[in-house]
Amino acid sequence: MSKPLISKQLIDLYRKGGYVACSNFHYGSCELEALRRMRLIAGGFAMFYGPAHVLPVIIFKLKQLKKDPIPTLTHMFVNVIRSVLFGCSIMGVIRYTMCRTHQLFNGTSHINWIIIGILSSLTIFFEAKSRRGELTLYLIPRVIETVWNVMKKYGFPIRIKFFEVLIFGFAMGILMFFMHNDDKHIKPTYRSSLRHLFGTN
Repeated sequence: MSKPLISKQLIDLYRKGGYVACSNFHYGSCELEALRRMRLIAGGFAMFYGPAHVLPVIIFKLKQLKKDPIPTLTHMFVNVIRSVLFGCSIMGVIRYTMCRTHQLFNGTSHINWIIIGILSSLTIFFEAKSRRGELTLYLIPRVIETVWNVMKKYGFPIRIKFFEVLIFGFAMGILMFFMHNDDKHIKPTYRSSLRHLFGTN
């Protein structure tokens, strides 16, 4: 069970970037806490990624499943395991690195989050190569939106009307570019759906 912060003063101190000992956040070592978090969320990721990998096989690869059931099921099972490892490890790395950088820098600042972001992003190598491209395409529009929100927070950009439409158009542009030029980065289920909707060159 996670240990709560002991006072409102410590909560305020932590939010302002001040140093608060890890013992106020959790019992035991930081390593055990990271592993505990990974164990707790493994079931949730399995419930999420299981259907995400199983349903496309049933819907789009039923003939292949009937023809070669063992290789198809093995490939599907391995992909589920890799995705669960990716989800669990990214949370574990974030939790552990939050503790260690907080101790290293005697508090929390922007540099902590930069280090956390870089290290946690390496967990993408648990995923299959094709999935890495999918995740990159999925995250690009969200990265752009995040950058925009940060810029807006500091008063840098001018207001753009219907910015959501611009982001959507940019995201679709990236997706369609890869669809027609390098479609191996797009999940087969999405690829077939897009071809059904938009056709091919």
